[in-house]
Amino acid sequence: MCNVSGFFPTDSDVLSCDDLYSGEDNEINILDLPDLVLAGDSPPEGAPVKSLFIYNHNPVAVHPRQGTMQAALQREDVFIVGSDITMTDSMQYADIILPAASHLEYSDLYQSYGHAYLQQSEPAIDPVGEALPNTDIFRRLAARFNFTDKVFQASDQELIDQALDFDHPALQGRERSALSPVSAVDCLLDHNGQPTPTLLRGESADTPSGKIELFCAALEQECGEGLPQWKPQQKEYPFILVSPSSEKRTNSTFGHIEGHDSDVVLEMHARDAKALQLSDGQTVQVYNQQASVTLALKVSDRIKPGTLYTPKGAWLKSARHTINALIPGHKADLAGGACYNDTQVNVKAASELPNRL
Repeated sequence: MCNVSGFFPTDSDVLSCDDLYSGEDNEINILDLPDLVLAGDSPPEGAPVKSLFIYNHNPVAVHPRQGTMQAALQREDVFIVGSDITMTDSMQYADIILPAASHLEYSDLYQSYGHAYLQQSEPAIDPVGEALPNTDIFRRLAARFNFTDKVFQASDQELIDQALDFDHPALQGRERSALSPVSAVDCLLDHNGQPTPTLLRGESADTPSGKIELFCAALEQECGEGLPQWKPQQKEYPFILVSPSSEKRTNSTFGHIEGHDSDVVLEMHARDAKALQLSDGQTVQVYNQQASVTLALKVSDRIKPGTLYTPKGAWLKSARHTINALIPGHKADLAGGACYNDTQVNVKAASELPNRL
């Protein structure tokens, strides 16, 4: 076991500046955002949502209940600012778009899920046109709001230096120059080339017992999930639609590039296709109580009977919806996350369904 969050020698708490937090905020689960926006001046709790700033995100392409998200972003009484490097589905709804800088245009630190190297980058080119990195946008916003604390004026390089934790086993004893655009740090090794602790970084587990817990008493008391449990869904439609990652896109990134949507088809087991009298390459409608989506059918024995597959992250382009319009809005019992693989649907030949459901 490796504690990924603590594996790399960076300290995000330094950058979050908790000492500036007044304790007064209205934290919103992003899954609730469309309903809160659509509630207008009468939200069930908290203040009305009258403005949104969308950056590092494409909610129309990735969130459940896509149709509800679209309706929320269409409200004329909600002021939307967006920042991106391309015109995403979500940027289409913005009142003002701030051009974002690409990763080639600013300095940053890079961690990874796939390897153990901490890397630092420098700009390869100057920002194009009026493009700005997020850090510069927020520095300018802070100045306009008269936030004068020095933390709001720190440069990108200063922020990088602040984030590096030289008490961490991977950096302890190393010179600052060990990390540069031409020299990455292997976090599996210390400065003497000896292996660093990988199991929880040599520390106790962040649990009440201080141990790795197979049964968690705290979660059992909180939600009855001391051990993970499988709970059968109430059957409403005959198929479960799963939408894992695509080899063509990273979530929804690169979805606008020609050819990167070539995998956006609906895969179905041959036995199910035969039962529904559907054939490979046929245009079908995938539907449930929320929406209907048109896709080309791919008959495949690699898909389990009763399960349908199409990869996530497709863009609308000329379509009214993507499969995200079919994904339900209920939340997981732990952490309140989205339940993408709880999506139940049915399938028919496109000509058998009306245009609107």
